[in-house]
Amino acid sequence: MRNRKVYIDGTESRWDEVFGFVCCAQARNTAYRPLEYCYGLDEKRLNIWGCKQAGMDWAEWADWFSYGSFKKGGLLKSQPIFIFDKNRIKHEIETNLFRCRYCPYLNFDLIQAVVDAFPDEATPSEKGPWLYRRDYDETPGSLKVKTKTSEGGYTYTDEFFSSGVAPKDPYLGLEILKKAINAMGMQRSSLKGVLEYKGS
Repeated sequence: MRNRKVYIDGTESRWDEVFGFVCCAQARNTAYRPLEYCYGLDEKRLNIWGCKQAGMDWAEWADWFSYGSFKKGGLLKSQPIFIFDKNRIKHEIETNLFRCRYCPYLNFDLIQAVVDAFPDEATPSEKGPWLYRRDYDETPGSLKVKTKTSEGGYTYTDEFFSSGVAPKDPYLGLEILKKAINAMGMQRSSLKGVLEYKGS
């Protein structure tokens, strides 16, 4: 086993970089709902990329929602708008999935379609689909956010730093996935269980 070698197009490659998908694919094959396994639903953690090995879940704590920068927008140029760095997001996906690139269940065309369907920017708001990502500390490019909350006749101000945005719920992610499926001409029925996900 120590001396095993594998060649791709005549070039020696590392074993784990070619067969890194095997354990995950075997787990998928024994999963109760194999397709939902790939999208992370077996762990109640939606990912819109179709592979949990991407490590980029659709969750408010996910770091990749801070890939980008804030700019001022709106009518008075006072509303913070977060501009996603889609090239960095794509690079992160490709890097994370490199060792799984030969997985028979991985669909890079769908991943590209999801990147294309992903919004270029997001306006964080308590009433909208995007919230401010809450950080513990100030970081380069982050901004200080103050929000007022009224509850039980009392009003209090909450202050925190934000380096990006966070989705309010899984539905926006599912809408992006639906757009990607439509752009590819796929039948929605092929991902029916995934698209019906309601969150935990």
